[in-house]
Amino acid sequence: MPDFKKLLQDMLAQRSDMTEKKILSLVEQKKKKVGGGYLTDQGALFLVASDLGISLDYSSSQDLPLKEVFIGANNIAVKARLFAIYPAKGYEKKDGTKGEFRRIVLFDGESFAKLTLWDDKVKLIDELALKVNDIVRISSIYVRSGLDGSPALNLGQKGTIEVVTDESIPSIMSRVKKPSQIKDIEQQVVLDCIVKTQPRKSEYTTQDGRQGMLVQFNAGSEDGGDIRIVLWNNPTEGLLDLGAGSKLILSNVRSKAASSGGLEVHGDEGTFVQVISQTTAKQPTPQSTAIEVEGTVLSMGDKRFTKNGLPSVQALMIGIDYKIYTVIAIGNVSQVLLDKRDLKKVKLKGRLVDEKRIICDEENSIEPLKASAKDVKEAVLTKLNKLEENSMPIFCDVIALSKANSDEIVTKEGETVRRTELIVGDETGETKLAAWREDVKIISGLQPGERLRLKGFQVQKGKDGTLSLLAKPYSSIERN
Repeated sequence: MPDFKKLLQDMLAQRSDMTEKKILSLVEQKKKKVGGGYLTDQGALFLVASDLGISLDYSSSQDLPLKEVFIGANNIAVKARLFAIYPAKGYEKKDGTKGEFRRIVLFDGESFAKLTLWDDKVKLIDELALKVNDIVRISSIYVRSGLDGSPALNLGQKGTIEVVTDESIPSIMSRVKKPSQIKDIEQQVVLDCIVKTQPRKSEYTTQDGRQGMLVQFNAGSEDGGDIRIVLWNNPTEGLLDLGAGSKLILSNVRSKAASSGGLEVHGDEGTFVQVISQTTAKQPTPQSTAIEVEGTVLSMGDKRFTKNGLPSVQALMIGIDYKIYTVIAIGNVSQVLLDKRDLKKVKLKGRLVDEKRIICDEENSIEPLKASAKDVKEAVLTKLNKLEENSMPIFCDVIALSKANSDEIVTKEGETVRRTELIVGDETGETKLAAWREDVKIISGLQPGERLRLKGFQVQKGKDGTLSLLAKPYSSIERN
């Protein structure tokens, strides 16, 4: 560890206007502000030095135990096992260029620490073919304060990673537990379990408009102790092929209180799923069925592109069966909708998913139809004081009461996304109109006093219990 007194003397030598008493006072203030038990005196001193424009350097040729890593440290080295490896993700730099980062979790037998590899360092994971439970030595690490106040390790530009051997660092299997041994809320668990029910997949949309998926199943062990497992956005292939009786080891999961009482186990993108033995899963129920339906287009979103670079557009449609469908047109057929944005009546031949989404990706799967006034079904307009959570997409006439304000939000995953919002109202009340990511362009530029017809907006409830309207890919706005 760095010598506190020496660091203090270095600061006084660089700032003759400061006194030892004043610096010590700033150190105590910094510790109270950051709090959480994460900041040592030395760590606080580094942060105070940064605030004062003072450069302090601490480097060591010896490996630092993870429990001794402190905020403000620079050019340190650690030796530990890889407990978890997360997928690489992109971000936008301050200059507008694109960057990449990847997170790993380290375990040295006593403590855990998260480390982020930035940009060129991301490729080290694949170049070294690193895998969970490998022992690595990582050098040229600098430490900053994380969002929760804990030390956040980062690999510097001169940073290196090397695979080493050190039998003194216990295997991550030293953390292994069976479902029957999960008695409390715990982090960084390795779970040895047996699949009891066939895994099933669900998709969801977050409040900021991101699409996600989860896989859930019940698991247990020979001695019982059944528990629910939920894996969020985990990239492991073949999860849905696991039948009851399959034996797994799940690394980097956590236990949490279940809404129904008791405990359940959750994993994420960094959960490593090791299949010890597998039984054949039952033939899954088809996730989509062929459908042919006519209907009226109620709202149509803007042109987008899939991950594979194919053009796509989403629309909201009410069928002749009076059901509301989300139409997702992908590929060349999407141009049928894009070329006729005033299109009212259509005939679809596509795949029905989740009883409410129709995917059209074949040629001639969307056929425009001529429609008389009596054939066209209109959406029912809703007053703002009648908004209800979990309702169907909303259509309403409002007036813009404020300018559209945009800002950038950093998600928990470290991704920077754009959010735009404004206030709208009618004669019954006011509410917030919000959009995230690509959806922001449909409300950007709106000015106070404009009369608007909102088509296909989703009602969502905020943490404070208030209801607001969220733009979806099929949403649109008519300026009156």
